[in-house]
Amino acid sequence: MATKQSEEELATPLGHVVIQFNYLEIDLGQTISRLVKTDDTVGAIFATLAMNTKLALIRQIASTKLADNAKAAQLKNLLKRVEDLNNKRNAYIHGEYIPVVDPQENYLGMMHRRMKNSLGPFEGIEPKVLETLADDVRILAGDLRRFTATMFDLAPD
Repeated sequence: MATKQSEEELATPLGHVVIQFNYLEIDLGQTISRLVKTDDTVGAIFATLAMNTKLALIRQIASTKLADNAKAAQLKNLLKRVEDLNNKRNAYIHGEYIPVVDPQENYLGMMHRRMKNSLGPFEGIEPKVLETLADDVRILAGDLRRFTATMFDLAPD
């Protein structure tokens, strides 16, 4: 662990990751609704699906409805970015955290490890890493939202 930190210094950026990822989930739901030419409010229903289900659904629908090769390649790239950030997000959201204390039981910081690596070592975590992840998710959500806005009339009937 590099520096002494309070729980709030870690919890706040972790919360930012959760919130930004929620926005991304909504944008993925809207992407589905645009691909199937439904009202955008239907996207809220799609947004509640599991991440892997949303991604599989988008890929399946796009393979039959999205005839523009450039747009299909752009969507493929966006979905790859979603998968990469989802994996990073899952490491923190579904991870284990333990406090580090000194011999006098004073809180020094937090250590983390992935749940899928429950026998692995705990490692230090810096709030900046989480803020960067939240920023990356926010940027991706904006990119997806802008892409989705161009799709309204692209899917052939």
